[in-house]
Amino acid sequence: MDWLSGVLNAIKLPVKIICVIALFTLMLLIMPTKILTLLSLNLFTTQYKQYISLVFIGSVAYLLVNIISYIVSILRYNNRTNSKKIRKIIDTKIESLDPHEKAVLREFFIQAKNTIKLLMDNPIVAGLLENHIIEQVGKMGQNTLFGLLINFKISDYAYTKITPQLIEVPDREPTEIERREIISKRPEFMKKLSMFSELL
Repeated sequence: MDWLSGVLNAIKLPVKIICVIALFTLMLLIMPTKILTLLSLNLFTTQYKQYISLVFIGSVAYLLVNIISYIVSILRYNNRTNSKKIRKIIDTKIESLDPHEKAVLREFFIQAKNTIKLLMDNPIVAGLLENHIIEQVGKMGQNTLFGLLINFKISDYAYTKITPQLIEVPDREPTEIERREIISKRPEFMKKLSMFSELL
């Protein structure tokens, strides 16, 4: 089992040493015979070429694994950083929603759907999208007289922050008077769309 102990110990070697080993074995494999003879390494290389090749392949594989692990760790760090930034943007925007933005978010309540169609080029919709309050679902859209309709949903994190009180709807089944008031406050573009389609 001595060979196994040797392998396990080699795995623990610093990356710099593995780099040296990879470079050294590569030189032995590609170096011209004249130079190997001059260095008294020709016989050694000839006799142990297959083992030298195995060491080279193993050290390169080890280095590749370390490089990939490093890249993955950097990507994860960036994702965590970006996630924190996005959450901060959402938190800030949630606290400063204007009546028009609340009206757009109420559409999810009115239509009782997780995904609804909104006008992509509407400035209010664009603002909610830019601030990560809503997210586009899919890439296909529908052209209308009023612009391009795209499927949107409330982003996962924003969904946890949006309450009935925030978008000014009751947290129970609304009365007829409340329903009429909610409908009267719908975005103008949604009122127009409802007149020319059966989307709602």
